[in-house]
Amino acid sequence: MKINLPPDSLPKLKKLISVKDENILVSELLLRYLLNSEKYPLKAEFKRRSPNASTKEQLYAAMLAEKLSPKHRGKQDVLLHHLNGRCALLDGDYYRDNPFFKTIKISEWSIGKWRLAFDRYAPYQAFAFRDIDVSSQGYEEKTHLGFFEEPFSFPVIMQEDRVWMSVTPHEIETMRQAVIEARGVVAVMGLGLGYYPYMIAQKDAVKKVIVFEKDTEVISLFTQHLLSQFPNREKIIIIEADAVKDFAKCVQQTYPDYVFTDVWQGVDDGLPLFVEMKKEEKHFPGARFRYWIEKSLLAMVRRIIITIFEEAIEGFTSEDYENADTPLDVIFRDMFNKLGNAKFSSFDDILNVLTDEGISALLSR
Repeated sequence: MKINLPPDSLPKLKKLISVKDENILVSELLLRYLLNSEKYPLKAEFKRRSPNASTKEQLYAAMLAEKLSPKHRGKQDVLLHHLNGRCALLDGDYYRDNPFFKTIKISEWSIGKWRLAFDRYAPYQAFAFRDIDVSSQGYEEKTHLGFFEEPFSFPVIMQEDRVWMSVTPHEIETMRQAVIEARGVVAVMGLGLGYYPYMIAQKDAVKKVIVFEKDTEVISLFTQHLLSQFPNREKIIIIEADAVKDFAKCVQQTYPDYVFTDVWQGVDDGLPLFVEMKKEEKHFPGARFRYWIEKSLLAMVRRIIITIFEEAIEGFTSEDYENADTPLDVIFRDMFNKLGNAKFSSFDDILNVLTDEGISALLSR
């Protein structure tokens, strides 16, 4: 990889690096909080402070910034900048009016290691409810957080005490665009509670929904307890297969018009799978591919690419990426190799690689 930027471009690249570092800082603080948000009740303090707040959302953002970094005013300012305008007081009735919530009646039920149950958000408990936004100029990442003023219950599939699958406002919002886009024959990687197959099967534009799920017990739980309640269930075919190990094979046997993949719980376990699956797209030019939380996954790759530029300035070579001990190391090595033959003689060359389209094209090689 050859970087030969004019002098006025280097400060712009360093600004990108600074924004990347800030994105990482904020996301780590938010993740740490969200994983334990039920341990930080905000209701009493929120009620006390709300009469003096301009809006409930602004107050919520300020309180989260204080909770996330109580002893560091500088970090609080960074967090408040990130959260301001991105915290939303949500209407529980809006989500309970969702067709899946209104139609599917769920009761607690177990099979093998899996248990169909309910979880809930407590009043004023923060949770991510949309995929991130990324600014088109500096690539600043913005997380959307939601909260309810009343308890909100939602269905889950649990293994012991761990939630593996759910239908929450986050799932509804992050699948919305993929529901709109779905058409023809749709291949769905991962079953879960069947929310996505349920929604797209209602569409006249969708002729068949072929779902690939590797776990026999999850399939049994779904077919015995949920599928009979699905309108248009005759469109839905479930095939027991490992979409992670046999992604290309699953796509090939369905001749799909649209492929939606949801076989991960978040960006950490999803990133290596996403990177590998993107390589297969070029073999199926007639299909459109979409991935759950795709913006977040692309943002993670963008961070990696910016870090590679940063390390190139510091003198890193291919030898520094040879020892790939972890899945993340492998992605760094592969992305460095994909960028290896490119020449970056202007800042625009760098920006072109960092767009969603540029990253997708790079991953699909």
